[in-house]
Amino acid sequence: VRGRYSRQPTRFGRLLLMLPNLRAVRQATIERLFFKETIGDIPIQRLLGDMYHMEKSYA
Repeated sequence: VRGRYSRQPTRFGRLLLMLPNLRAVRQATIERLFFKETIGDIPIQRLLGDMYHMEKSYA
């Protein structure tokens, strides 16, 4: 971070301070924001589980 953003010496510290706030965001909110248009109302957990089982059946 220091090499890329040399004019912002506190950038890394501010990013670290944001982590607790990011952890407080609910899984459903993330799914809605980033995946709803792509996969619809399917929970990511179910989708990943289905993908895992499909991969095992091909192996």
